[in-house]
Amino acid sequence: MRYWLVMPAAGIGRRFGGERPKQYAPLCGRTVIEWALAPFLGDVRCAGAVVALAADDPYWSEIAPPGVLTAAGGAERSHSVRNGLAALAARAGEADWVL
Repeated sequence: MRYWLVMPAAGIGRRFGGERPKQYAPLCGRTVIEWALAPFLGDVRCAGAVVALAADDPYWSEIAPPGVLTAAGGAERSHSVRNGLAALAARAGEADWVL
């Protein structure tokens, strides 16, 4: 089985209250999003990943893993997921799964 990952990460972390959005908060030497991506990027069955980001995200370029695609985040999480799926439309095969 081959799969792709769509990770919505366009939130601004208003409720979190940190200096940066929650996905970029430091946690044991990495950011939260790096920890979240690591198990998938290390899995040979994972064909690739798309991260949906806010349009004005200034932090992704600091930590972007090689080969990870990006998509525009939306006003709601569902919009971000839709945009991530659209980014995979030409890449994923008929039998591939998307997480």
